[in-house]
Amino acid sequence: MKKVLLIIVGVPLLGLIIAGAILLSRNKPMAIPDNSASQICQKINQEGLKYLCLARVNNDEKFCNTPDSNPKNVCLAALKKDDSFCQKISRDNRQYCYQNLVSASGKASFCDNLGNPEEISACYVHFVSTNYFISNLSVINPSMCDKVLRDQPEHDMCMAMATQNASACNPASIDCRAYITKDISLCAKSASKTDEAECYHALAMLNKNSQICEKIDSLEAKGGCYRDYSRLSTDKTLCTNISNSNQRDQCLYNIAFNISKKE
Repeated sequence: MKKVLLIIVGVPLLGLIIAGAILLSRNKPMAIPDNSASQICQKINQEGLKYLCLARVNNDEKFCNTPDSNPKNVCLAALKKDDSFCQKISRDNRQYCYQNLVSASGKASFCDNLGNPEEISACYVHFVSTNYFISNLSVINPSMCDKVLRDQPEHDMCMAMATQNASACNPASIDCRAYITKDISLCAKSASKTDEAECYHALAMLNKNSQICEKIDSLEAKGGCYRDYSRLSTDKTLCTNISNSNQRDQCLYNIAFNISKKE
């Protein structure tokens, strides 16, 4: 996602018995707890995300034991709040592991261990914006934006979110002002259809109104809106609005986790 080498000297039959028992235990289906959150996790198609879901809603690392090393280490990192597991992941997938870890742990400082300034910057943007959009303001602060590259437009956006002050927005950024004021009428003035969709996406969450997602024309962008809105909800029917299977899986994951916090 360390294999334990068991050496038995002088008792080959016992060795075969133990080896057989280990093999059987690996092939034996894992018992899944009978609770509402686990039932939703099992509807997820992506194996790695399904087992991450089961691990987190049941706080049980046995579900992290998937054959593929990347999902296994992503799962263990989130469950154990330990970024050493992210360091074992292929470089192309490490950013995802860290973003998942900071969300699960509530500790943005894990981002610093990415090493690459661009990746650190993106990780802090992810942490600040994710928590801003779900109104979890107590965990973000302006010092986090010092880790965001100043030549990136996300820097001003980060400061505006961390201070909840529109004066930190770039004057040319209508969307930034919309995010801070939560004024939905500003979205129609966005520079492009893509920006307009992102604006509606953000304001659906900030105004806690999933119907705003319906203002988005693109099916994929609309699905992304419902997927992220699910971070605020325990209503699994929300995911039926999503046509993209990967987005729908993430929606189910979010709903299952929210339900697990109430069970």
